Amino acid sequence: MDGAIVIVGAGRVGFRTAELFAARGREVRLVERDAEKCERLRERSDVELTVVAGDGTSPPVLERALEGDVAAFGALTADGEANMQALVVARELVPEARFAARVRTEPEGFRESFENVRLVTASSVAASANALGADVGSAVREHVGGMDVLELVVGEEAPVVGRSLADAALPQGCLVVTVDGTHRADGETTLEPGRRVTVAVERDAVDETRAAFGADAA
Repeated sequence: MDGAIVIVGAGRVGFRTAELFAARGREVRLVERDAEKCERLRERSDVELTVVAGDGTSPPVLERALEGDVAAFGALTADGEANMQALVVARELVPEARFAARVRTEPEGFRESFENVRLVTASSVAASANALGADVGSAVREHVGGMDVLELVVGEEAPVVGRSLADAALPQGCLVVTVDGTHRADGETTLEPGRRVTVAVERDAVDETRAAFGADAA
């Protein structure tokens, strides 16, 4: 898959997804409406991406972001309605690209109108990246932008036991990549005692993550 990856939304999910693609050498363009956040992103030297300032639902803004060869477009803000609006515009501009949108629930009539779009219904960087074409499971041992990889076993009395990833109160900066070695994690993945999980985690959240899983090193 060649071409740029264009992502709307520089929140946790959008930025981490952009960071993952950038760490693999992909051209990444990140659309963000918050001017101060755009400036902070431009000042960062640890990740290479192009920041496009503006409203991700605006056709003129998306025309700038989607210039040239675009492989994939993801609307990954926390506002599902805005993501769908951005999606409609983007599909008109780059109809051959791969598309993904983050939503809380699948909109009525979605499958009939958006056959080539993947929905992300959990606040998951892995699910978002996979929807845009990244094989996250093939690179779980990569060190990505300040995140370390832990191999953990879910403890019998861990706070996350019996919960899906979508419902589990995981620490900020924690990303479950795979479960039991080969199962790619998504929002519906259930965390049961004894399951082995591969987790990408920000360094300052390592202790909190280990406590959430009640886990010893695998």
